[in-house]
This record gives sequence, structure tokens and C-alpha cells, in this order.
Amino acid sequence: MLTSSKWSLCLDVAIATLAFAALRPAPAPAPAAADRGTCLLLTGANSAIREPRVELVSAPEEWARLWLEHRGSPPVERYDSFLNKAGLPVVDFATHVVVAVFVGETANIAGLRVEGEASDAGAAAADHTTLRYASNSYQTLGEAEPARPFGFFVLPSGDRPLVVEEQLYSMTGPSRVEARARFEPPR
Repeated sequence: MLTSSKWSLCLDVAIATLAFAALRPAPAPAPAAADRGTCLLLTGANSAIREPRVELVSAPEEWARLWLEHRGSPPVERYDSFLNKAGLPVVDFATHVVVAVFVGETANIAGLRVEGEASDAGAAAADHTTLRYASNSYQTLGEAEPARPFGFFVLPSGDRPLVVEEQLYSMTGPSRVEARARFEPPR
């Protein structure tokens, strides 16, 4: 049971907390979409998608379809995002797109990473944006470990084409870059 002195103490603590919260500066506003750069949403080595491919996702329905396929779940006519039983990550498709990269059947790759930020190609008159990724590969002493690596990259929507490239490193020769896909801006 709260006595009047305990009640007064609780009230004093609550008022002090509110006063402190009011004195804190407001958080800085979120950067504009064009200033955010690339962020890796999710990566790993165990996708249910067995064939290599790169997709650009710009709508919630496409995102749900691809996510279920990646998880090995059967397709549905309309995904219930309220219950979200498949753990579909939330993406604001009004301001962003998702680039999905599936490597296919391979070995000794723990996932993918971004190589630098998504950038405008070349000078100020760039005609496209580039997303370059690389594999998080590793060496084993014995048998290779099977994997189906994937990466979901979230990018701000843009008005230029998007080129997706893979940075390939070699232990015996020079590294090289290979183009994997080119997408026109979503409408």
C-alpha cells in the first residue's frame, strides 16, 4: 500500500522524468532518401532458392512472394502482413527498393556484403547507380560446406537505372568485377 509520502515520492519522480524528457533536444531528422546510401537488410547461406538470380523488388506483393519463395514456403494469393507468420521484413516501398541476390548452389560462402556504398557511376553526369557486392567466402580444411547464399539490399528509390555488379576476389590472380543485372527505375 502506498502511503502519502511514498505517493508523493512517486509523483516527484514522474514529474522529474517528464521535465528531463522535455529538456532533451529533439532527435535529428532522418536523412532524405537520396542521402541514405545502401544498407544490407539480410544475408546468409541458406536460401531455399537454388538457382542464381538477381531481382529488383519495388512493391509489397512482389516482396512477399519473393520472401516466401526464399524461405521455402508455399506461395499465397495475399500475404497477411498483420500476422506476418513468415517474418517478412518491413520495407517502405514508397521510398525504397530491394535488390535480391541469390548465388545458387555453391560452397564455403557465409553470405554477401556491400562493397562500398551504392554510387553514381563516374562523374556528375552519371547515367546509372551501381550496387557492388561480394561474397563472404571462407576456406575449410576438409570437405567444402554446401551453401545457397543470398543477400537482400535496401536502396533508396531513384530515377536512374541500377546496375548490380559482383566483386570477385582471387587468391591466385587479380580481382575483377562482373555485371550481374541492370534494372530500369521502377515506375
